[in-house]
Amino acid sequence: MKRKKIISYALIVAGLLLLGNLCYSYVAAEKSNFGKEEISSPNVVDKVVPNFDKNDGNQNETKTTIDNNVVGTWEAEEDPNWRMRFTSAGKFIEYYVGHQNDSSNYVISNTSPQCGQTVPVDQYTAYISLTKLSDSTKKHCYLLNGTTDSTLSISPLENNRYWIFKRIQ
Repeated sequence: MKRKKIISYALIVAGLLLLGNLCYSYVAAEKSNFGKEEISSPNVVDKVVPNFDKNDGNQNETKTTIDNNVVGTWEAEEDPNWRMRFTSAGKFIEYYVGHQNDSSNYVISNTSPQCGQTVPVDQYTAYISLTKLSDSTKKHCYLLNGTTDSTLSISPLENNRYWIFKRIQ
């Protein structure tokens, strides 16, 4: 009987060590990916923001691609009543339940600071800056996590949230 208990305890300890090792490996893998803007849930943006590197000869072409991907009408995944529209003329219009709530000018850039905050700038970052039409001193800035033809993901700079939008037009 004593031998069975020892074997049982040994198996439990071995299992806990194995579980601990798996958890450590997972945490280490997550830390090595920290700061990368790739999201891995099923509702995600499939491609990382294209290269904005200032030394890249195709910077204008890349910026045009991002601008073209953002232009359109988008519906929030978490609340279908929340919509926003980016026009090719640099206007941003936000709607809730079919009512226009806010109009702004928008600029997509890859510079720091954004809205007075120092932000990281590298080949994978891009930011959307909104300036209210009614009061040009009011600005809101977002990290552009990524965009495809059908999906847009942004994060407000003031917190760690992110929003995913689906293109409806």
